[in-house]
Amino acid sequence: MDLPKGYNERLQRSFSWLRMRWSDFRQMWLLEAKTAYGRVDVDPSLCNPDTLIQRRDGYTAIGEYTPGGLPPLDRFIPLLEKNWTGGRTFAERHGGTDENQEEAWNRELVEREAQKAKAKREEQRLVNYEQANELWDLAHETVRVTVPQNFERSE
Repeated sequence: MDLPKGYNERLQRSFSWLRMRWSDFRQMWLLEAKTAYGRVDVDPSLCNPDTLIQRRDGYTAIGEYTPGGLPPLDRFIPLLEKNWTGGRTFAERHGGTDENQEEAWNRELVEREAQKAKAKREEQRLVNYEQANELWDLAHETVRVTVPQNFERSE
């Protein structure tokens, strides 16, 4: 299915990080938000076609609409503005321009990735610590051998 002409362009004038697209897999319209500014390679055998497209393009689904339920923009944009921004623009909320939004999101994304990497390093450190302790215990176990009393040593 095709969007009405200019639908995404008009939507993105108000919310540059949103897009609407048709999902052949779900047979629904998907409202998607930009979550990453870069392509993410995904193994196609591990996910459905929608997830593949979203990861490839750096988007995530935030809404679904039936084939006949595509919201008209003259009502949809004011609803999004009210619910997402409290009626204020990005500039009013953050003291910058809407063009700065991508930069702010990139900074936030970099910070989140750094936190994830730090958590992963800490988890790996704990795993390595546990493995080292197990190896230490194995290396320093005392081996006890029971020798029968009637054992004779031969030379």
